[in-house]
Amino acid sequence: MTIYFGENVKRLRKEKNLTQETLAEFLGVSFQAVSKWERGESLPDITYLPAIASFFGVTTDMLLGADKTEQEEKIQRYIDGYLADYRSGDYDKMLQNMKAAVTEFPGEFRLYVRYMEAIIMKVPSTEEGILRSYSKVQPIYENIQNYCTIDSIRMWAKRLMCTLYKRLSFFPNSGIELEDMEKVLEEMPVMSNSKDFIATYLYPPGEKHDEVCRNAIEELIYLLNCAVCNHCYYLEEYSTEYKINAVKAVLSTTQTFYPEGDYGRCYPHVVYNYGHLGQWYFDIGDTKAALKNLRESVTIAKRFDDLPEISAHISPILKGLELNKSNVHRNSMCERMKYLLLKRYSFPEEFKNSEEFRNIIEMLN
Repeated sequence: MTIYFGENVKRLRKEKNLTQETLAEFLGVSFQAVSKWERGESLPDITYLPAIASFFGVTTDMLLGADKTEQEEKIQRYIDGYLADYRSGDYDKMLQNMKAAVTEFPGEFRLYVRYMEAIIMKVPSTEEGILRSYSKVQPIYENIQNYCTIDSIRMWAKRLMCTLYKRLSFFPNSGIELEDMEKVLEEMPVMSNSKDFIATYLYPPGEKHDEVCRNAIEELIYLLNCAVCNHCYYLEEYSTEYKINAVKAVLSTTQTFYPEGDYGRCYPHVVYNYGHLGQWYFDIGDTKAALKNLRESVTIAKRFDDLPEISAHISPILKGLELNKSNVHRNSMCERMKYLLLKRYSFPEEFKNSEEFRNIIEMLN
């Protein structure tokens, strides 16, 4: 213990970019005491070991000198399991595993932010359920904001907190207003300060430059699709004609960058955009245009489902980037569209019993 404890405390503290004063304040000791520990001149009382281990997100054995490589391997296994559960939609298992992860590695922010997300994804729709989840998430969020020095994790936690605040703001007795969400938003960077965009002008011409530019272009097209969807999909104050024009505009932009039709991360958006166009054209009495767009939606859904798990883009600007289907849509797009067409879209039974509509449904079987 004399050989490794001080070295480990110093290394862990520097990895988190923390001062001796910050660690001392958390433990309720003087910074001189921390300094002596790191120099190997003294050891803390044994009762402090769990608190120190908790602060750094390690076990006491690791704090005293266990192999950090083994710790990293365990953490990565938890993260890999989290991703697998997320992709499969098994949120119960995801929450259970992340709870076990933060119990084994208390204070490990890479695990805590995922535990925070798992709690939020399991939030019930009732006010009582959301408030109960909020009581669990709030201390995790504050811990991340106060002690985590990795900006990407801190911003991830802020995004998650905004999502929860939005849900809470719908309940008058929650004590949460939209202003609370806006305060968090003000602490977050604008798009032009994002890693993806800034990287486009940092690298000299070459393979790395091309890669980061293509990644940024793909991200921006994806965000454009998300923004247009959030803007007008479900808001009644916009006319049907306005929604049609907005979605046709984003489809045109998307197809400009994906002229070969390999839509990458935007596949679900493109499928849903055509599906919504089918509903909206029907609403304004243009049955022919409605059927045309529904047929296109189903065709693209089938194309997505027929893709291999990993495929390469062939569209010129994005050529070379790979698509991992499990990162885009967990389940069958055809099954999803069949559900929307038969259950969610507000088509009358007469239309759904027509030969043209039945032929579209048959394409999904």
